[in-house]
Amino acid sequence: MCLKVGENRDEFDTLVIHLNNMLDQLEKSESKLKSLTVDIAHDLRTPMGRIKLRIEDLLNSGNFLPENEQQLEGIQQDFSLLLDTFSGMM
Repeated sequence: MCLKVGENRDEFDTLVIHLNNMLDQLEKSESKLKSLTVDIAHDLRTPMGRIKLRIEDLLNSGNFLPENEQQLEGIQQDFSLLLDTFSGMM
């Protein structure tokens, strides 16, 4: 978005020039923030996906104490909610 600068080059035109510069800087900052968010999301999804698979493997293997099964299932449910929330944010 860019505001038009008049031909008079008075104080209002100077103000418009400064506002345009500020708008340009805001657009660049927003673009950098979006890029950073996408990079962070990508970097976090991979380990989160691995953790989810490891929990599922452990539950399917039965290599744990029976009294821990309920806790593992709770961890799996909580982690699934975390992944859903994270995906919704992105």
